[in-house]
Amino acid sequence: MIHGSTVILPDYPLTPKYTYKDVFNMVTPLYKEIIDKVDGNDLIVMGDSAGGGITLALMERIGAEDIDMPSKTILISPWLDVRMNNPEIDEVQKVDKELNKETLKLAGIAYAGEVGMDNYLVNPIDGDLSKLENVTILTGTKDILNPDVDVLVDRAKNQGTNISVKEYDGAGHIWMIEKNSDEALIQEGYNDIIYLINN
Repeated sequence: MIHGSTVILPDYPLTPKYTYKDVFNMVTPLYKEIIDKVDGNDLIVMGDSAGGGITLALMERIGAEDIDMPSKTILISPWLDVRMNNPEIDEVQKVDKELNKETLKLAGIAYAGEVGMDNYLVNPIDGDLSKLENVTILTGTKDILNPDVDVLVDRAKNQGTNISVKEYDGAGHIWMIEKNSDEALIQEGYNDIIYLINN
């Protein structure tokens, strides 16, 4: 990590007690407060798993409001679509030892609340990707969230935006945190994150 940098870890409201509305009522003002104090060129926004989906949705929201973007956005095993209706998920489920499709669908329903299932803040895969800048996704092939990354990348291209993806063959969900994959993959993931931050 860059020497002298400050790390901010938002403790956002969690499902099932809270919905996406509570989450974005917290993280949107927080981002605006940060970007008022920090030049976007000096800011990196990262998120993993559900936090990766929240991060992407936040970037879509601030893009819609013409607020300055961070210099980089890094998403690790992001949850992009809580509906979990990508047909390729079932095949990956056979090798994913961490996540369960049906459990995630229940969590997604709780997160969306009564009115949010069609909102891009819940499913950022549906959001406006045209204003995103310097987004990189790290994803493993043994993660049921992986198939939606390909869908997101294709949608981004159709909107004129390039999203960089580093796919790790044989890696599970947030493998460098959960330590659920080969040591070489864990180390490679860590090294790539450090490189992304510093370059």
